[in-house]
This record gives sequence, C-alpha cells and structure tokens, in this order.
Amino acid sequence: MENRKEQLFRTIVRQHIALGEPIGSKYLLEKSHLDCSPATVRNDMADLEQEGYLTHPHTSAGRVPTEKGWKWFLERFLEEQDVPKKAQEALQKASDASDDRQQVIKQLAKTLAESSKQTAIVSFGPDDTFYTGLFNLFSQPEFQAHDMVQHISHIVDHLDGVIAKLYKQASQDVEVLVGSDNPVDERCSIVVTRVDDDVIALLGPMRMDYDRVLPLLRYTRGLI
Repeated sequence: MENRKEQLFRTIVRQHIALGEPIGSKYLLEKSHLDCSPATVRNDMADLEQEGYLTHPHTSAGRVPTEKGWKWFLERFLEEQDVPKKAQEALQKASDASDDRQQVIKQLAKTLAESSKQTAIVSFGPDDTFYTGLFNLFSQPEFQAHDMVQHISHIVDHLDGVIAKLYKQASQDVEVLVGSDNPVDERCSIVVTRVDDDVIALLGPMRMDYDRVLPLLRYTRGLI
C-alpha cells in the first residue's frame, strides 16, 4: 500500500473503533488531515475495498474493515497503550484478594471485564469454564439485534464445546483470534493467553480497542 492509503486505512479503523459506525469520505477528510482532494480519498477508499481491506454495509456509504483489514491492522498499526494506573490498582487488588488460585483468577477476570468493557472467559481445564461481563458484549451496537443476542447467548452457554479449540490456539503470549480464526464466533474477536493449564480470554466485537485491551490482558497475565 502507498503511505497515503495506509494512513487513510488506519484512520478509518481507529474512527470505526471509536464510533462503532461505518466511516464515510466526508468525515474522513475532516479527521485524517490528508493533503488531497475528496475525489482522491474516495478513489483510495474504493481501491482499499477492491483489495479486500474494507467493505461497506448495504445501508451505508461508509466503510468498515473486513476480516483481512482487521488482520492487517493488527499486524501493522497497533499502538499499545500503557495500562491506566486505576486499572493497575484494581487488578492488583483483585490479585491480592485470596490465596486460592482459582478465586484470584475469577476475581481478576471480573476486574478485567470491567476495565476492558469486554466479556472475560476463564477455563480451568476444558471442563471448567467461567465467564463474566456478558452485558459488555450485548452493549455493543454489533450485538443488539435479537437474532445475534440469541446466537451469542447460545454459544456462551455452550462454551465447553469450543474451549478445547481455544486451548490449542492459546499460547504463553497474548494472541488475537479474529473472525474465522475465532472458535467462538467468526463475527467476533477473542484476545487470549494461557497461564500453565488455565486459559484467560476477552471476547468482543472485531471492533475491539486492541491498543487498550492487549496490554490489559498482558498485565493481568503477569499478576497470576
């Protein structure tokens, strides 16, 4: 990609994360500070769509990233933020709450869900699954349609069936599984790590604020 297109793409993704809406060329021109004409921006957006990085919902002229686009963003444009001091203190307090490892991890998961505004999933072996923060998932605009609520609720209620797959994909590092790579649902993303035999994950829309979420999970992992 040319540098201008890369900047344009990065701006589209970040604004989409912030707003939860498709991003149009008019809004983009106001935010991207690119020294080019509206026609150039529209042409670049059309090119990015043709190359498979963007798509547009049929009800909107604005664009959103495709699965390929999200993967490109994660590979190229991540700018991980420092974990806010308030979140560090809350997670540290949760880690000191008990001497029982499972209770500590559950408490950390609750705090992690609150801090990240995602759904936290913990698996203590493939047959012992805990989740918290489901409200955060259904608060996202992507998951407010009735059929989507039913679908995700069914998946979450049968998480044991996908945990085995998640175990195979989780590593000692923090991994992001987007779209078709996500064993929970291809319309979601999951950020996951493994600590010994325990798996800790954050489930949310593909429009997750990865710059904020990845450092939170990595910090949490360090406390266990």
